[in-house]
Amino acid sequence: MTSKVQSLKAFLGGAGRVALVEVAETKGSTPREKGAFMLVSGAAIFGTIGGGQLEYMAIDKARQLLISPLEREMAAERPEGVVSEGTARASSTAAATPPDGFAATLTPRGRDVSATLDIPLGPEIGQCCGGRVEVLIRLIDAALAQELVAAADAEEAQLPHVYIFGGGHVGRALASAVALLPVRVVIVETRAEALEGMPDAVETSLTP
Repeated sequence: MTSKVQSLKAFLGGAGRVALVEVAETKGSTPREKGAFMLVSGAAIFGTIGGGQLEYMAIDKARQLLISPLEREMAAERPEGVVSEGTARASSTAAATPPDGFAATLTPRGRDVSATLDIPLGPEIGQCCGGRVEVLIRLIDAALAQELVAAADAEEAQLPHVYIFGGGHVGRALASAVALLPVRVVIVETRAEALEGMPDAVETSLTP
């Protein structure tokens, strides 16, 4: 079984520089609640803040923040469109600048290691939720990484358990469906072969 905590630790341990993208405030109808977060590295993401143009914009800005100050200075000194080998750059300006000239409100904080996006979820960006979301983006240091893991540990410890007795085709299908919910799924079986190939999120128990 691979738990959410294990997946989080693996991402933080192997992704290099990582930014935390967190829903700080919401108004009206929004895809995710306040406190929902995702992690963004230069090449991968972990979690979601609801998808759509909102998420694309947040990922784009997070990757801009992941570029080191030295790399920013080097990029500023080069002619537009020229990127030197080994220098990271935001993957898409289209994602950060929605149609019709609308741009999210950007408030740099500190030494440009965090930023806030204030985004209306309407026709301006082609997202029909209708509410408004404030997204806080921060670079993750060791202390913040520990906080995230501790919070995930506490959340996982409080999950209700769902026990499924029997790992045949019905039990396997049921476990796969229930594992999508915020619960801890345990399949109990007497046959070792029936527990092979279970989804990563499902815990197994072999017992007579």
